[in-house]
Amino acid sequence: MKNHQLIYVAGLFVVAMFWGLGFPALKFCEDVPTFFIMSFRFVVAAILVSLIFHKKLKEISWDIIKVGSWVGVLNFLCYITATIGIKYTTSARCAFFSCLGAICVPLLNWLFYKVKITKKFFGCITLCVVGVYLISMGGNASIGLNFGDIISLSASIFGAGQLVAIDHRAKNMDNVALTIVSLTSIAILSLICMFILGEQIPTSFTPVEIGSLIFMGVCASAIAFLLQFFCIDKVPSNRACLILTMEPVLGGISSVLILHEVMGVIGAIGGALVAASVVLSEYSSTKD
Repeated sequence: MKNHQLIYVAGLFVVAMFWGLGFPALKFCEDVPTFFIMSFRFVVAAILVSLIFHKKLKEISWDIIKVGSWVGVLNFLCYITATIGIKYTTSARCAFFSCLGAICVPLLNWLFYKVKITKKFFGCITLCVVGVYLISMGGNASIGLNFGDIISLSASIFGAGQLVAIDHRAKNMDNVALTIVSLTSIAILSLICMFILGEQIPTSFTPVEIGSLIFMGVCASAIAFLLQFFCIDKVPSNRACLILTMEPVLGGISSVLILHEVMGVIGAIGGALVAASVVLSEYSSTKD
């Protein structure tokens, strides 16, 4: 891997870090309605990016609207299916099945774009999935699938789909304009669902809830989405997805440090395996 590409790989690690920190932030907002959280974070993100890069608004073309909206819809469906799935299964199982993008991205690339899956990368995928399994399940899960597991698995498919869409359909498009359209699409869909389902806007918030909502809107949405578009344009989606799989590892670490949760030895081993899969995928890419 060329040295300048390390910048884009580092950018994806920052994305994974912000998304990982989003777990404890979301935990602090567990009493806030779901679609209000989504509406707030993506409205804030869309407005913030639009204001900072207002000159880029004129770069929004019909092609960018089509691709950005499609990516936004896939992201929205990813968030929704994970939210629904967790109601019918445990949070640990939901975390595992909704983080299988490392498998879904190569399969989607192979299915739709005939991208070959190398033996080295397949080994990295296997190591990564075992690691996520240990983090999320503690090695103590049943083998059978329940309804919630299947719904959560669809979140992985939608999440992988948006990575593949960015990688193959967003080439040579303005990254900021794409980010604005994508964030706006998610915000609009979230607002529609909030009002259709009759969710009430909370009348009061705790300081921790306010801080968490701002973090999710600014860091985990605005900055993370911008970095994702910039970096995935330079890093193949298969590798990008493995790097972003560091999210549950960083989420686990931040939960231990911030929420004082316990990962245990099994969880720590799982985190080490995921990290190893990412390192090996980067090392093998220099040899291919």
